[in-house]
Amino acid sequence: MCAAIDLSADTTSNLAKIAPGGSATVHLKAILGSDSEQQLIGSNAPSIFDEAASSYNLSSRPYPGESSKLPSSLYPPTSFPLIDPSNSIYGITAEQIMSVLDTRNDSAMPPSSVMFPWLHGLCPDNTIQMSLLDPQAVHAGNPPKVRSILLVRANIKARNWSMSSTNSRSSLMSMDSPQSQNSESSSTTASRTFPPGLLRGAIDPQDILPADASEPGFAQCKQAPGLNLRSFSSQVRKLALISDIVIYAPVPASEDDRTGPLDSFVMSGLLDLANRVKKAQLYHKSLILEKNRDIDAVQAEYNTFVVTSSFDTFELFYRNHVAVDLSGIVWSTEDDFIYRERSEISELASATLISPCVYLGNISDIEGLPGKPVSVPEVHNKYDVFIECVDGSKVPDLQVIKNVDKILLARKMMRNQNLATSNSNIDYESVAATATCVAHIAFPASGSMSLGDSSQVDVMNIVKFCEWIHLRSTMDHFRFLILCHDGYTETTFLAISYLIYTLRMPVHEAYITLHMGCKRPFFSFPVDVPLLHYAQTYLIARSKQVEEEELARPSSNVCELSKISHSEPSSTEVRSTLRLYRVPLWFLSLDGSFPSQIFDDLYLGNLRHANNLPLLARLNITKVLSVGEMPSWMEKNTDGMQGEVRIPECDTVVGYKHVNNVQDDGNDSILEVLDECIEYIEDNHRRGFKTLVHCRVGVSRSATVCIAAAMQRKGMTLADAYLYVRARRLNVIIQPNLKFMYELMLWEEKGSNTKRLHKWYLDWVTLCREIAGMNRLYMSDS
Repeated sequence: MCAAIDLSADTTSNLAKIAPGGSATVHLKAILGSDSEQQLIGSNAPSIFDEAASSYNLSSRPYPGESSKLPSSLYPPTSFPLIDPSNSIYGITAEQIMSVLDTRNDSAMPPSSVMFPWLHGLCPDNTIQMSLLDPQAVHAGNPPKVRSILLVRANIKARNWSMSSTNSRSSLMSMDSPQSQNSESSSTTASRTFPPGLLRGAIDPQDILPADASEPGFAQCKQAPGLNLRSFSSQVRKLALISDIVIYAPVPASEDDRTGPLDSFVMSGLLDLANRVKKAQLYHKSLILEKNRDIDAVQAEYNTFVVTSSFDTFELFYRNHVAVDLSGIVWSTEDDFIYRERSEISELASATLISPCVYLGNISDIEGLPGKPVSVPEVHNKYDVFIECVDGSKVPDLQVIKNVDKILLARKMMRNQNLATSNSNIDYESVAATATCVAHIAFPASGSMSLGDSSQVDVMNIVKFCEWIHLRSTMDHFRFLILCHDGYTETTFLAISYLIYTLRMPVHEAYITLHMGCKRPFFSFPVDVPLLHYAQTYLIARSKQVEEEELARPSSNVCELSKISHSEPSSTEVRSTLRLYRVPLWFLSLDGSFPSQIFDDLYLGNLRHANNLPLLARLNITKVLSVGEMPSWMEKNTDGMQGEVRIPECDTVVGYKHVNNVQDDGNDSILEVLDECIEYIEDNHRRGFKTLVHCRVGVSRSATVCIAAAMQRKGMTLADAYLYVRARRLNVIIQPNLKFMYELMLWEEKGSNTKRLHKWYLDWVTLCREIAGMNRLYMSDS
């Protein structure tokens, strides 16, 4: 797409958001940065988190790590055998490591005050970050008193092993595995390729070790300059500094004994990697003790373990922990956020009617998702015409329409079974073959056209195209699917144009109708609006003219199509239409799109949305929750933190709640205000009111509140709620800062016992790895 996006001053960057799993087409979208205008970065990182062996209650007793001891089910390691005494490498069985991970799931997380600002990075060379987050340098190079666990998948193969050698026994074992019925014998999902023999949460050695084996220590955490509060990609390397590290081999045991020990060849490779990890731990310990000579040496003591069991043991007895088996079959996509985001978007924007016989949908409606294909005959029977909105396309002219009509005429003839009685000169076989096709037309994507670049011919082609869709759908009853990759971005211009034509309403009413009447998510580019305003007079005038022509026209024969007139609306009709419609102020103040609808009664937006009270009135939003930032009308008309106020300018009564002293600065906590925010939202919900939650940009503080609201109302895990809200924010990437995301995990732990309701609880580094991976899709420098 070639059109630029004019974003507000609050916007941190204009980025290209490419739909996951999409084609090579690049969709230019408004990707907003953080509330504090910080730079986003992306990267890779996974892991496992373990803090305390005993249960921890946020309100009752101090976190155990505040004592001189470091509680962990792996520390002290005296209950594990030394398999390499000279290098202090310990052995651990599959049963023991699974027990350790289960203990991790039932253990309390450290408070955010313990983990931050250290998790932000605090690179000594980053003077801006250090001065704002840690001006006294009390946290620099001094990890908090916690023990984490990292699970590392060694890149080792057994002697004479190949993936095909595991197929026979793995296929027998995995017949009832989560995806065995639809999976291919490979580890490729919609988002990326996974290696065989992958445990959930496991990382690759290169995630924590330098590429150069001679380089001492762990890989350095690289951060962009400036105040970076969203370094999700660096979390695996941060956690490596305070972790016991467990290494396993993704290899089978012998055919005779699937639960037998690993052979000497594999053990040798594991010990080589373990020794390198141990040296990195010792090197980091020396740095800590050098900088903090008064520190308890035990704080810098972390250990390395090698799993002595084969991967077969995990497949046989610990299936919930297996992501990909040895034959490459994906057992779980729970931790694959890119795939899950695509699935969430596909469901959110799946095909629905916006007008009789006219549907709006996404690419999955005709292609399906990986592992969930759709039936081609079913799609071809459901729709007659696909209109795909893509970059670089031109508005179809009458010649394109005539070519498509040939296909539609054949389908009409076949439908009415009139081949036998038709003209004998018709090539029946050719008609039958043509009728099996679904016509496919390309239309310009939203944001790719502007008023300045469009000619009068372009505008009239838009009018004629909408007229053609209307006639073919209402008179001939052909079914149209207007689609793009995500189902809510590139289709918006055509959908709005068609509603203007068929309902004869101005642009702003078409926006309201598409959102509230059709209940469609959609994203609108500001560049679309001037062209839509110009085209609306011709669309409405032509729609009226066509109706008059249709009344005087005899009905078409079953073997004919409704005739399309080549006439254009007169200048008198255009002028009279132009005088009828004036653009309301609320629409002029809109930056293109409405606030995002999370639930029927809950919207997520920015400060500009909150200040647009006429817009809120049109959306029936009567309650506003302001997190940190206060709208101008609230400043002028209120003196409290919660209440109702009448706004004289628009004769509106608005309920409000202002949550003060929560900034998106990496220091402030949001945990203390989540409960009162959720109670306000739920109280409005019970009383039948709609609520707008906003901060300044609508991606960090207010997004955090909406994620918590989804967890509370829907009983979702943090991962589910994050993806749910992220998908519904459409083209705006939600970006709660690291501390807010960490505190959402604490809030989940404190309030809902969610992790005890699920057999697997997402750990911190896996969460950060997946968020970083999704963000990388939309950023060129990650």
